[in-house]
Parts: sequence; structure tokens; C-alpha cells
Amino acid sequence: MMEKMKKSLLLVILGICFCTMCGFDDNEKKVYDNADLLEEYQEQELEQDCIRLGEKYKTEIIILTIDDAGYRTSEQYAESFVIQNDIGYEENRRDKSCILYLIDMDNREVYMYLGGVTQFYLDSKWDGITDTSVSYLSEGDYYEACTRFLSDTDYYIGKKYEQFEKKYRSKWDDFYGNYDEFEKEYIQEPFWAFLKNPLWCLLIGAGISAISVSIMTYSNKSKMTANGNTYMDKNTFRFHRKSDHFIRTTTTRHKISSNSSSGRSGSRSGGGGRSHGGGGKKF
Repeated sequence: MMEKMKKSLLLVILGICFCTMCGFDDNEKKVYDNADLLEEYQEQELEQDCIRLGEKYKTEIIILTIDDAGYRTSEQYAESFVIQNDIGYEENRRDKSCILYLIDMDNREVYMYLGGVTQFYLDSKWDGITDTSVSYLSEGDYYEACTRFLSDTDYYIGKKYEQFEKKYRSKWDDFYGNYDEFEKEYIQEPFWAFLKNPLWCLLIGAGISAISVSIMTYSNKSKMTANGNTYMDKNTFRFHRKSDHFIRTTTTRHKISSNSSSGRSGSRSGGGGRSHGGGGKKF
């Protein structure tokens, strides 16, 4: 009996240690509806989906709605929220993996903040995800915008997750710097990396050979000494009069279209030693 109790106690202790060591606490709040855009049951459903995807992809996913940005841009508000609340999956590192989906009713903008390795998965996809959100937010369908954000995020991370796990995860776990520094050291290839492909080497070699042969052929040709002036008697061909006639003036106007997108692709450094990607769209 005592032996069974010891084993049970050991399992409980191991479970507590595991929960402490692995990522975020799934009991923490994941949906902050400060603008009161969602029904209570919708919040609960979105909360469970955020936890499920976060555990699946080793990242923390937060949905945040606000109606007062405090004179800040959506990007500034999102970054401040992430830093102040220490949002992110990993423990004991500066740059934590997280996704913050912000519906900013004050600036009328939807914004995606990508922290840590989520930039690897989504920094070329946030534009399309927020485009889809705008179509729902413009009609006041806030819950559907959130569910589509989660489903699109699941789809796009799923396409690159295994690649990161196999190729970069061990390096990221041992790397102390932020994702911007990690990307430059391990992910970005030098400009000459394409030379690893033998086909490119053959094409470049053929091009250099063709240029060399062309230069040699041109230099061996006899040069032409005669031109049009050689056969023209300048004394028998003259202009007697020239004049200009003003006909009309034409003015063309072009409308310069505005771009509703804010933010940009590519990692940029932020506060607290973090880096982030993502961007937003007006609605």
C-alpha cells in the first residue's frame, strides 16, 4: 500500500515538473475581449482553440480586442502587451515564440504580432491572413474573423513546422539571441549559395564562354572606314528654312492609390531583446 502511494506521489511530482518546464501555462487566459466584441461562449471556444494550437506548435497564441489604443499604433500596442505580460512559449529566453492577434477598434486595424520562431512560419503569410480577417471585420463578424485567423494559422504553420523541427529546433533551443540574429546565422543563405547547384554553374560557364567568343569574333572583324558622309556632297544638300509650329498642350492626371497595409515582412528588433514580424490591415 505504501509502495503504491509512493509511486502515485512520484507521478504527481513528475507531472508538476513537466508542466513547469514546458512552455506556457494552459490555465492562463488566451482571449482578452477588452472591446466586448464576443459572446461568452465564443470566448470559451476560441480559448480552447488557442490552447490546442499552442501546444501543437510550441507557441503561445493570444487573441486581444481593444477599443482604446491610448494614442498608440496597433503595432506599438501589440508589442507593449507582449512584453508587459511576458507572452511566449519558451521559458528563460529573451525572444519567446508567440502570436498575438489584435483587433484594434480605436485605429480600425487588425494586427498580427509574430514573436520568436513564428516568424519562420508566418512572416510571409500574415498579409493573406489579415486580408481574410478584414472581409469579416468590415461586416462586424468578429467571431468568424477570429476562427478564420486560427484555422489559417494552423494551416500555414503546419506546412513548415516539420521543416523547422528537423532542421533548426535543436539550434534554436541552444541559441540565446533573438530570432533576427538566429535567422542571420542559421537560416539566411549567402548570395553565392545558388552555386551549390551544378546546373547554375554550367549555365554561368556557358554564358562566360559565349561572351568571350563574341568578343574575340568582333575584334577579328575588319573595321568599316566608310559611312554615310563619305558619299554625300555637302555643298549640294542644304536646308533653306526651318520653323516650329505650336499645336496644343496635353495634361494627364493620375490618381495615386493609398495602401491600407501597415507593418512589413521581415524581422525587426523590439524592446526587451525581442524581435518580431507581422503586420496589419485597416478595416
